[in-house]
Amino acid sequence: MKIKSVYIDNFKGYKKFTLFSEESLNVVTGTNNSGKTTILEAISLWYECFRFLISKAKRSDSTLNLRKGDYRLGNKNQNYIDYREISSVRSYRFEDIFFDLEATRQIEIGVTFLCQESGEENSVNFLIRSASGNNYEIKLKDHDDFNFSWLNNSFQHLPDPIGCYFATPVAAISVGEEFALDQKIREKVTSRQSFIYIRNRIHRISQKPFYNEFKEKISYILNQGENPVSFNIVGDISEDINIDVNISIGIQGNPKEISLLGSGTLQIIELLLASFEEERDLNIILLDEPDSHIHRDIQKRLVEVLLQRSSKTQIFITTHNEGLIRSVEPKNIFNITGNVSNDEESNYYPVTSQSLPRRRTGITTSYHNTVMQSLGNENSLDLLNALEADLLVFVEGADDSDFIEEILRANQTNKKIVYWSFGGLDTLIKKISHYKDFLQHIGASCSLWDKALIIIDADFMTDQQKTRLANNFQQRLNIRTHVWNAYTIESTILSDDNALHSIISRQCALYELEVNEQEITDAINQAKQNILTSKSNCLRNDAAYRERISRQIQNRASALRDDLNFTNIFSGGEVMYFQNFDTFASEQLDQGKIDHLCDKNDVQDFLNTVFTQLGISESTHDTPEFGSLINLANTLTMPIEWQRLNNFIVQ
Repeated sequence: MKIKSVYIDNFKGYKKFTLFSEESLNVVTGTNNSGKTTILEAISLWYECFRFLISKAKRSDSTLNLRKGDYRLGNKNQNYIDYREISSVRSYRFEDIFFDLEATRQIEIGVTFLCQESGEENSVNFLIRSASGNNYEIKLKDHDDFNFSWLNNSFQHLPDPIGCYFATPVAAISVGEEFALDQKIREKVTSRQSFIYIRNRIHRISQKPFYNEFKEKISYILNQGENPVSFNIVGDISEDINIDVNISIGIQGNPKEISLLGSGTLQIIELLLASFEEERDLNIILLDEPDSHIHRDIQKRLVEVLLQRSSKTQIFITTHNEGLIRSVEPKNIFNITGNVSNDEESNYYPVTSQSLPRRRTGITTSYHNTVMQSLGNENSLDLLNALEADLLVFVEGADDSDFIEEILRANQTNKKIVYWSFGGLDTLIKKISHYKDFLQHIGASCSLWDKALIIIDADFMTDQQKTRLANNFQQRLNIRTHVWNAYTIESTILSDDNALHSIISRQCALYELEVNEQEITDAINQAKQNILTSKSNCLRNDAAYRERISRQIQNRASALRDDLNFTNIFSGGEVMYFQNFDTFASEQLDQGKIDHLCDKNDVQDFLNTVFTQLGISESTHDTPEFGSLINLANTLTMPIEWQRLNNFIVQ
């Protein structure tokens, strides 16, 4: 069970706001006073309402589909609580939790749950309004229509199926601490005062089978596991009033009382305690600006560990720290702007839901940079993305980077890659050696050039020429190069008939087209035959087409010779340039292959022909384009060329 979305209306600065969350990690960013912490408080308040209302039914109720002993969420009305008992929200006055401080407004906070096994979604929404005296009235929205059977059948740990842990920055803790019972500790944890019982919580986790893992994770975050962390707990709950905890870092480290630790180490211990709390049906961890006292590299390892702990855990973090933002994938980042208090509904998705502006040349714009710029950070440099990436990949055009990312995602390859577009292969050839001189002097343990790769189209080259070109880049410039076997990246989809058939079949299913496998095969063969006939005629009879190929090969050979001193790519002299390719291309056509001659327009014509024959018309669906088809592939039905790219990236 995970939270799919959080709805907030008339709570503090928010009206009609929905956050569509990710299943594991959610990093909420925005400028100061943009309301980041309010989202955490809303989730925490929702949890407090849940705990306040959950109770056993004293008798059966057929209208609500409740049996005696089932759990329900309060009465239909008259569930009152003194506002001073609400501990999940920062407020001084009764009206502080209402939008514009108007207590006449009714607050609504809802959570939609997604069952990952069944795909079923159900919402639990609470309404909060002012009542007489100092009371709020809290009730379940649409009480009479609520699915109580779902509540009782889906959660295994009722009446407390959800753990919600709200951790805030810890600058210091008290010198002394008394032993406390579990209920009292839980109250402080849920009321954002978990640091008060940090020693008790270490004591409790020391009794658990995962205690060693807890210590190992702290060591990994603090120092990459080079120095082990150990705790010495002083005190016996059955005999003593107070509890002390001493900590040692490293084999030779002298133990020190935990209150003497620096704020950064305290912060790590506090956050890890939250992530190791007892698992329930769902553990929600709310971290408000955890980066306050933590070094940049430690932040990265912290996020890594939190993600490892997320099988039954969902983490919500607020931050405006550049280091932490850059440490996570864009799919986990939500950037809150100023439109959270409008009368119109505002829906927030990860920043990847919006297309990035594209540069024709240079390092491609990243979601991280876009977010940082919106926060007013003027020091967010493109090169910083490249320094922190696993790979720097040079491509011909900006679209290539999008397609390559989709192919790697379909292969389930997780690499942090920054792309550098040159606006065409000729520009890349002209400038790449100059970039080598620049990039090989940037970086620490390895230079940017050391992790650079080239991915380019084949254009009008034979298989032998592609191999020579890749070898020249490797031997002369010390950079690995991948040359598509197909004419362009788009035509790679035509390189594997079986994979193409599978992809088109899945698109037909999405379009709800009633077609069988043979019809798909026939449509592919017909479209393929059209291109085979057309390209064969052009090679043999179209003088302008032959001249265009010959001129492009000559220009490419000249550029490689003049700018890179690559003289052995095209053999036989200019008189043989076209003849060599014509021989290669004709042999490929004779074998029924078309990907070596199809540009992106040919690919789109091919797709138009296939889907039109299968029943798509302008009034039903648009013909899909190459980019939209990539995610329909999987590791079992992956075009050969996409597999080859993936192997090149991961080797």
